[in-house]
Amino acid sequence: MDLSSIKPNISIVRIVLYFYPFEGGCSNHVRELSEKINPYLKNQIIIAPDVGSISKEFDRTYPIPIIRVKSHNIKKRFGIPVAPLNNLLYMINVYKALKKIERPDIIHAHGIGPVAFGSIIGKLLNVPVVGMLHGSTEAYSRMSGLFESLLAILFKPDHALILDDGSPAPQKFSRLWRGCTSVVYHGIDAQFFKPCPQNSDLRQKLGFKKSDFLILSTSSLIAVKNLDLTIEAFAKLLEVDDGKISAYLIFAGDGGLKEPLIKLAKSKSITEYVKFVGTLSPDKIKEYLSIADVVVGTSLYSNMNRSIQEAMSSEVAVVAFNSGRLDRLIDNGYNGLLAKPGDVSDFTDKLKMLYENPELRRTIGTNARKTIISTRSWNSRIEHELSIYNQLIMKGDK
Repeated sequence: MDLSSIKPNISIVRIVLYFYPFEGGCSNHVRELSEKINPYLKNQIIIAPDVGSISKEFDRTYPIPIIRVKSHNIKKRFGIPVAPLNNLLYMINVYKALKKIERPDIIHAHGIGPVAFGSIIGKLLNVPVVGMLHGSTEAYSRMSGLFESLLAILFKPDHALILDDGSPAPQKFSRLWRGCTSVVYHGIDAQFFKPCPQNSDLRQKLGFKKSDFLILSTSSLIAVKNLDLTIEAFAKLLEVDDGKISAYLIFAGDGGLKEPLIKLAKSKSITEYVKFVGTLSPDKIKEYLSIADVVVGTSLYSNMNRSIQEAMSSEVAVVAFNSGRLDRLIDNGYNGLLAKPGDVSDFTDKLKMLYENPELRRTIGTNARKTIISTRSWNSRIEHELSIYNQLIMKGDK
């Protein structure tokens, strides 16, 4: 499909549970997808939870219309799961909002809750439903994974796009929704995430010398990212050459494990070499990528995520555990370095290799960007999703 020849003729309503001001990977993915595909659609509307006045200015200036609906937040009591009830009440409000607008050609629902309940709405309104699964919730807990499977067994969209983020999601949902799934990959904006001149002002502001070796993590500070292993590996690196190595570790992210990570760094007596800078906007992440010598991924679940691929697109060398079959993207030694999952000593050796060889860092970074451009372009994502929309519309017209 030649995108330049497309005449926009499809209208969609996108249903999400997480959108601005939520800054997680799912929310960022939805925002980028919505913006990239918008020029090729006749009309696109996003239905998202009402978060009060905090979103008013964003919604007013956003290029895509957003309808905010009430999202219930019934608290968990006595160990009774309330997520299904919260999702159901939210989707009832979504249905009411959908009835008030012009019938779209496609309902595109993101996340297992919206996909499940959205499939019912699609039948009520006689509109095809495309589901989008951003990996699998079993990454966060076994109970979440079981609930996800139950919803998938009970409800089925007309087609499901399964993001391959290294989780078992593609295999899981192709089995549960046999015959109506296809796999997609993160689209990386290589024009935005590109090699940039080093921001020397930022390096100076953070107190780093030009010769300091800077290791950057842009992952959220949550359990599934296993950032305790990042600190373990970094502490070992600082012991190289009898402690003469000049290196720093930067955490650009936030989450519930910040305090435990600070305590771990303190227990290792490396507090002065570890900096927590909080959640950053994409523009700020670019600035930090410009000063980073290495970006790391230590999740034992999967490192096939946006933060790793954005670093690769920016020509920053990556060291990561080979979890989630990251070796399908990274060829060890060519466009990144892969360590055995959970092997902190191996991870430290890879960091040491890049510390001692600036030329290898540059070569790996160059090859990494070539890989992202050739395999993770937004054009291929857009082509795929538009073809699914068209197939469902034509099927409904018969």
